[in-house]
Amino acid sequence: MTRLFTSLLPPLHEGHAPIYLHQAFHYAIEAYEDWESGQAEPSVTVNGKPTRISVIFRRLWNCNDIIPNHTLDAMRDVVPYAYVGADEWNTVERFSHGARIMRFVLQERKAPHLPLIIYL
Repeated sequence: MTRLFTSLLPPLHEGHAPIYLHQAFHYAIEAYEDWESGQAEPSVTVNGKPTRISVIFRRLWNCNDIIPNHTLDAMRDVVPYAYVGADEWNTVERFSHGARIMRFVLQERKAPHLPLIIYL
């Protein structure tokens, strides 16, 4: 039987991702940090193909693997304090939680922000 994959990224295996997806997640955080306003969503290379960072964050949405400290540190550097307080960082242990945080901040950044109009 031939398996047809509809995605470049492999599915999780019983909640676990291959190490190269963990690495792609870290690179996606770095790409998010370098993302300049007005540019298209950045991509990172996974298996030789460019992949949008939102796709990587979404793929690890249910990953039970423990997130390494260096990746958490990278997240702390890019996630605004208003989104994740100091106490909440102590509860981020798994890629699933990190992926949800990164996906949220990415969506917030991509959302159009309307100008504030004040009528006097």
